[in-house]
Amino acid sequence: MNDSYYDSSAVDNYIKELSERETVKTSALKSEVLRRNAPMLALKYVGIGMMILLIGFGIKQALSYERTNISQVIHENINDQKGDHATTSSESDEVIDIELLLKESEIEKNLKKINDSMQSSSLDEDDETVRDFYIYDTIDTNLGKIDQVIIGHSFSNPGSEADYVFCYISVPGENGLFNRFDLISIGEEFGRTEAELNEEIALSMNVKLKNLKKAKTKCGI
Repeated sequence: MNDSYYDSSAVDNYIKELSERETVKTSALKSEVLRRNAPMLALKYVGIGMMILLIGFGIKQALSYERTNISQVIHENINDQKGDHATTSSESDEVIDIELLLKESEIEKNLKKINDSMQSSSLDEDDETVRDFYIYDTIDTNLGKIDQVIIGHSFSNPGSEADYVFCYISVPGENGLFNRFDLISIGEEFGRTEAELNEEIALSMNVKLKNLKKAKTKCGI
């Protein structure tokens, strides 16, 4: 019996080559399909992204609308409370002149000190000494050489009202002494007297007339 041997390498190589060709064709087809489908896939993912953005925007708008309503309700409640408080305050508040109260309180304190001082000192019954009591208030100004307006109250005794009220300024002169000029005087005997202000008086005091007039307005008596 004779054994026969066939050389199939050529066939195997041919089959291998065919297989490789098919693999290349398959890869090329897959690439072509992917290339053709790429725009569709891109549109698909873009659509999904837009949908997510729209959903997020809708949720944000809903939350913003809710916060706006809550804020508006709180703001309206606060305004209502303020309105009620303002109405109540306007009905109950009274206009109080603080400066007048402080001035009167200061005068009363000074009178009490004088009264206590008199009671602590003993006077002889035959003593004919006449005493007047003065209280001075000063108002600081910034009117050139006029740096203060002085208001004086004269009392015959600490328990009485002022017999004499006067307002004046004191301006330094060329000789180093202060020159006094009475602006307003009020007394029981002569009534109310106001100084007439003019350029001549202003020159004699070496001050400006407008500053002299402004100082007079600060007397308050």
